[in-house]
Order: sequence, then structure tokens, then C-alpha cells
Amino acid sequence: IADQGLHRLLSHLGVIDEKAVAPAPTRLMRVEGPEHYLYAPVRGLFEPAFSLGDLVCANDFAGRIHFPEEPERLPRDVYFSGTGLVVCRRVPTLVAPGDCLAHLASDTD
Repeated sequence: IADQGLHRLLSHLGVIDEKAVAPAPTRLMRVEGPEHYLYAPVRGLFEPAFSLGDLVCANDFAGRIHFPEEPERLPRDVYFSGTGLVVCRRVPTLVAPGDCLAHLASDTD
């Protein structure tokens, strides 16, 4: 976004001869409620199965929480409870109960 904006500004000011590319239309989105948030139910290491920009549905597999201090323990699967576009994803792998793992949004009408 910043790179495209800078090119448009430099083109507008005549600093560069390149034609500025028109920006994409704005996509208005909203958070619909608690189902648009995915929280860690347990402490461990979160392995996401999604990326930013993915469209997910309720009950889609979101990832696994691994237990490095208990290697014999099977990972815990986590699932999305809502449908929407992934607009935020937790970057630190280490999670505790209540940590937000993902944030969804959906288009406004």
C-alpha cells in the first residue's frame, strides 16, 4: 500500500514520469461478533493452518496447539466458529488460554 501511494504521489508531483496506477476500490468490512474471533483454549505452541486473506467458514480447521513440555500428548485441534476473511493472525507461536489466534471480518452490505 505504501509503495503504491508513494508512486502515485511522486507521479502527481511530476518527480517521476510513470503514470500512477489507480488504487483498488475500498472494501468495507465489519466484525460481526464473538464468532469472528478465535481464541486459544489451552497453553502451547500454535501451528496455524490458514493465512491472512483466506476466506474461512464455521467449523473449518484453523490449526493445532502442540504441547512441547508433554511430547507424548497429541496436539489439540482448533476450529473457526464463524465465517469470514482472515484479517489478523497471531504471530507469536507461544499461546496461553484466551490469546487471540485469528480475527475475521465480513463485507458490509
